Amino acid sequence: LDLNIPGGRSLDLLPVIRSLRNAPVIILTSQGDEGTAVKAIKGGAMDYLVKSPEAFAELPRSIARALREWQLIREHRQAQEQLQVALEKYRVLFDMFPLGVAITDSQGKIVELNQEGRRLLGEASGERPSLTPLPQGPLGRMVRPDGSPLPREEYASFRALRERRPVHAEQRWVVRDDVPARWLDVTAAPIPLEGYGVALAFGDITPRKEAEEALLFRNMQTDIVQQLLRRLAVARR
Repeated sequence: LDLNIPGGRSLDLLPVIRSLRNAPVIILTSQGDEGTAVKAIKGGAMDYLVKSPEAFAELPRSIARALREWQLIREHRQAQEQLQVALEKYRVLFDMFPLGVAITDSQGKIVELNQEGRRLLGEASGERPSLTPLPQGPLGRMVRPDGSPLPREEYASFRALRERRPVHAEQRWVVRDDVPARWLDVTAAPIPLEGYGVALAFGDITPRKEAEEALLFRNMQTDIVQQLLRRLAVARR
């Protein structure tokens, strides 16, 4: 574009051309100055040339250079847009996932927790899920079935970090001592990025475990009753 065009200056058109994103622009002028050149480049022009025999001789190379730079800018912009799309998809999937999902840093601190994770944490801690803050450390502690502490090196998250592989486990989870422990089905996998720890997916399987324990207890009762009946039958003979 020539700097001076009928009805105005091409600098005024640069914002419109830049918004269209369809072509690079080189500004040509008979008498250039540094201030105008800076305005042109800031406005989106790829180059600013003062008309001269030398400039016209170099024009094909200037156009080729502008096209290369424009292509790089377009590719970078497209990559940024694709990244934003991917991040938005990740955010939606992360929050709508039906399991609790937590991301930790290399020190084990929770840096991301989805909505279901907050809900589970809120229920386990006796708080309203909407008011549950992002934990500043591990999600409570794990205990053995008898209530004794489970060593941290046996946590699914610690094992995943140590063994550098996904780990699945069913573990009892205590957030607060005055709230009953919950059973969690936990899968932990190391995140191969600097500064990150593991990704945790966890679901509350307390109702299932309680049903299994109730069934086991009923079976034990049935066995005891049957044994007593057999002994009574033998004693009456």
